[in-house]
Amino acid sequence: MQDQTTPACETLNRDEQFAALTQVYLELHLPLHLALEAARADLQYLAGSDSIAEAA
Repeated sequence: MQDQTTPACETLNRDEQFAALTQVYLELHLPLHLALEAARADLQYLAGSDSIAEAA
């Protein structure tokens, strides 16, 4: 069971996050190549925001 204070994105590994983000973009009717590109960009952004938060 997920801890109430832990965000869902922290309980998934990177591959699971990538798959989930890709699925969201596909459900929004983006073409596959754009859904993959958007998911990659989001993961890079999320990874960068984690390191920025840790530095603060």
